[in-house]
Amino acid sequence: PGVRAKIAVKTNDHRIDPVGACIGMRGTRIQAVQQELNGERIDVVVWSDDPAQYIASALEPADVSGIVLDEDAKSADIIFATNDQLARAIGSQGQNVRLASDLTGYKLDMMLEEEYRARQQNEAQQYL
Repeated sequence: PGVRAKIAVKTNDHRIDPVGACIGMRGTRIQAVQQELNGERIDVVVWSDDPAQYIASALEPADVSGIVLDEDAKSADIIFATNDQLARAIGSQGQNVRLASDLTGYKLDMMLEEEYRARQQNEAQQYL
């Protein structure tokens, strides 16, 4: 068994908090599932039809500054303002980003805003 898992949840009833419903009062529902998985930690994220929103939710607790999607290639450039947000998104030994990628089905390329701007400039210069 792994050490951590991510699951995505959604509700069609706007009055219900899908994450709270899965976690339960004081974590009782999610704890029962964790026990069945031999203590594996479970992150519960909100599923969305919008791939950018879904990816941002899957990368929590990091704060994403921007997402540039290539839906045909099922890849996304994920942009962060600070190193600590980038580190949060990557997680211990890359576990958070790996799980987020598996959950969303997208190849995720993480970078700081400066790196993204430099890449954009390099691509623009290729066309000159």
